[in-house]
Amino acid sequence: MEFDQAAAERIFGEELTFIALFTDDEKETDNYKAFKAVAAKRSSEMVFTRSKISKDLGEKLCEFIGITEKKDTLRIIQFS
Repeated sequence: MEFDQAAAERIFGEELTFIALFTDDEKETDNYKAFKAVAAKRSSEMVFTRSKISKDLGEKLCEFIGITEKKDTLRIIQFS
């Protein structure tokens, strides 16, 4: 799922473990295709989301979890 307001409310409201692919690339890159393939097999274990790096709600998420570089990255977030 795309990281938007509804996704944020679900993830943070329920404190769900999630894996986020941070990218500003709108195309289906090889990394995104691989991410989707894993998500299709493992979506029962955690939430998979794609987030922007430098705009919209994704930029705020990057700041919140401490991503400072503006390049594609992957993070797993688990609430404790």
